[in-house]
Amino acid sequence: MDEELRGQVSEAILDILRSADLTVMTTATVRATVSKHFNIDPSLPDLKIFVKSVVDSFLKSKQGEEEGSNQAEEEEEQENTSHKDEYTANGDLIIYRLTKKRLITLQPYNGTTLVSIREYFTRNGQELPTSKGISLPIDQWKDLKNAIPAIERGIEKLEY
Repeated sequence: MDEELRGQVSEAILDILRSADLTVMTTATVRATVSKHFNIDPSLPDLKIFVKSVVDSFLKSKQGEEEGSNQAEEEEEQENTSHKDEYTANGDLIIYRLTKKRLITLQPYNGTTLVSIREYFTRNGQELPTSKGISLPIDQWKDLKNAIPAIERGIEKLEY
């Protein structure tokens, strides 16, 4: 990306972040939105790194503005931004590895973000998704998250 385009992309990212609900907005969603607007391939490593750096910078400045945040929250934020993001071969952000072959990822799809729990296989050193798994839009993910206590109660009943 040339300097002029970097400046335009940076401003677009900041505009998105200023108006977004930061509790649900992800870097991958920001990257997908900017990619679509500027017609840039969202899987380009340079774009991923650039978007992440702008988002991290915004979050750090936002964190500095907040009053009354406790030290534990600040340490958690530093831990979350200090690790290096990992991506699948098709550019999906790996959130967590349940097993060697089962991953939780975030992926943009038709202007929305999906939380995917899916099995992967390795071909030529690249992790690729199989059809075994589920992808949930953010609203369904939130519903599932809210159902966790009921699921845990059901598991406890079955285990005893």
